[in-house]
Amino acid sequence: MTTEDFKTYLVDDILVKADRASMLNTLAVRAPWLDYRIMECAFGRVRDTLRATASQRKILPRCLAQRLLPPALDLVRKQGFSLPLTRWFKGKWGTYMEAILRDADPRLFNQGMIQSLLVGQRRGYSNTHRLFALTIFELWRREYRVTILG
Repeated sequence: MTTEDFKTYLVDDILVKADRASMLNTLAVRAPWLDYRIMECAFGRVRDTLRATASQRKILPRCLAQRLLPPALDLVRKQGFSLPLTRWFKGKWGTYMEAILRDADPRLFNQGMIQSLLVGQRRGYSNTHRLFALTIFELWRREYRVTILG
């Protein structure tokens, strides 16, 4: 399966996306784990049970990290990156979002619903993801001059 992932999924999906996203932002991003010497070692000399088991992943890198990194670091938990939308909404970004949505094309956006989401957010409801999505959509629409005909 690993060989097939390297031949297909990695090169045709993950690496392509990483390359495009990084180049779009003028970043040089490379995956150090793809160095041919690491690959030759990992797949030529390391036992499968040190790479992954049914319940663990990245066994060898985690063992190395435990030896080199401070013990206070959580090396097991996997976490994604999330935007601090609630905090942003309370500041200048929130004012900006409100202005964008207030001026959004009424043929596409139900202003009553937008106002309801904004009021709810101010009252403590968690509408930031909806408001953020609507704001990004409206900004995209303006950037690419997308309109409703008729």
